[in-house]
Amino acid sequence: MADPERRFGQPEPNQLPPDLAEYLKSRPVACLFISTDQGTVMAIKIARQDIESARGIVPFGIRHELLSYPQAPVIRVITTIYDKPSNPLALETFINVEDPQQRADYQALSEQDTLLMLFYDETVTHRLTKEIKNVDADVIRQIVSKADELYAAIPKEAFNFDAAKADVMARVGLSDYVPKQDREPQPFRDRDLRRLRPEITQQMLPLAEKLTGVRPVIKRANTLPNDTHGLLKPPETPNKPWELIYLRGQERFLEHIIASQIGKIVRLYHVPPEERLQPAVTAETRERAITQLLPELAGLIDLGLTEETIAELFNVQYENLCSQLASYPSDLRIEQWIYNN
Repeated sequence: MADPERRFGQPEPNQLPPDLAEYLKSRPVACLFISTDQGTVMAIKIARQDIESARGIVPFGIRHELLSYPQAPVIRVITTIYDKPSNPLALETFINVEDPQQRADYQALSEQDTLLMLFYDETVTHRLTKEIKNVDADVIRQIVSKADELYAAIPKEAFNFDAAKADVMARVGLSDYVPKQDREPQPFRDRDLRRLRPEITQQMLPLAEKLTGVRPVIKRANTLPNDTHGLLKPPETPNKPWELIYLRGQERFLEHIIASQIGKIVRLYHVPPEERLQPAVTAETRERAITQLLPELAGLIDLGLTEETIAELFNVQYENLCSQLASYPSDLRIEQWIYNN
């Protein structure tokens, strides 16, 4: 069944049709694609304070996903607004390829160089327009093509997009998204563990248990720092398990994420205890980096960013850069270890 919010045009710039405006009034948060004379745009309804926080030079991230379910393929687009790098705002949009209008609006985006984002407040009044570069045109084309294949393989009487979408929202998270609040990672269920390849359950997890003395625990988290998909958390006290944490929504890559984290344990325990070191950011290295970046940071102030925003961005970028430089050689060796074994 087609979603009602997809059936409309946009009679005036930035003004929504009455039926869509009425629909959005009943929802505290909404994000969807619509067709206009400017091409496909993204309409976003969020709180007025969140709109104000998105003004100025604020990084945006858009991730396109295709999830295959027996009932239907589900296209999900996750939009992240990094107004506060330590606590960004994330929104999700779903596309049903059975609906000709939804499919056409999404596919049209693959022919656009830019994407307009129209922000509406609680009263569905337009407050802000952002234009970002569309760097995912090829990804969108590939997703639509694959979704069409999956849709064609499902018998008409068995097709149920609403059920598949509900399953995605229950399993993957990000439903009815509000400004992100961190939640404790949830332990992996036994039935989920049984679905993993035997290489994971019969070889890699026992190997990690043999090295550490305690079988690692797999956990699922709604958020992870710095847009990472997997994280290895050491035990806080002796004789406790290491935690292999993955980001909800990355289930397709779960086995590789687990293997990568176990690879880190293997590398760590293959050296003497005195050589098991962790890269660290020090006051000296921070000062050196800030000194080198001062001209560019001053330029950001001229562009309108506040000093507080620049400080937050610097912390995120600097720590990410240090992490990448320190982990890249080890990660390459771990990938080779996974491939060889």
